[in-house]
Amino acid sequence: MRDVATAFQPVTRNSAFSRHTMVGPMSDRINDFAEYHRNLPHWQQPGALHFLTLNLYDRSLCDLTRPQIAPVVIDALRFFHGERYTLFDYTVMPDHAHLLMEPARDGEGWFPLSRITHSIKSWTANRINAVLGRQGQFWQEETYDHIVRDRNDLRLLTDYIWMNPVRARLVERPHDWPWWGRGDGR
Repeated sequence: MRDVATAFQPVTRNSAFSRHTMVGPMSDRINDFAEYHRNLPHWQQPGALHFLTLNLYDRSLCDLTRPQIAPVVIDALRFFHGERYTLFDYTVMPDHAHLLMEPARDGEGWFPLSRITHSIKSWTANRINAVLGRQGQFWQEETYDHIVRDRNDLRLLTDYIWMNPVRARLVERPHDWPWWGRGDGR
């Protein structure tokens, strides 16, 4: 398992983010965070592990676990592994997908989460819309993102990804879920 303590590294200035300067006991950790806004604030700590959830725009659009759909999502997650991020765990559910990843370095710092999620959503939306014979928005604009804070948080999130199909009563045992996987990050 990756040592999450090494995930807290200084941020390199990137135009997509704004830096916040704070003083006091938490300032060393807080000053490394970058923030960007859509409708909600999104925080990124370059070099940290991030848990992301991508949700369908409309649950009635399709079931992401259909045999002709789920591989498209998984292929996209794996395609960007090693290029824009390191992929750890993922699962595809009927109306959403979870992934645990660490952004990779780009030429000037770290790949922004906004760029990563845009790539995944754009690529999958184009292909899945073609399979479904439709056009239009496929994913919700916002993505839920969570910075992994420590080893316990990492354990809780990997368990959440692993057990999500069981809790949703889609399978009895997590090993039976065909749309779970582990990237090469572990």
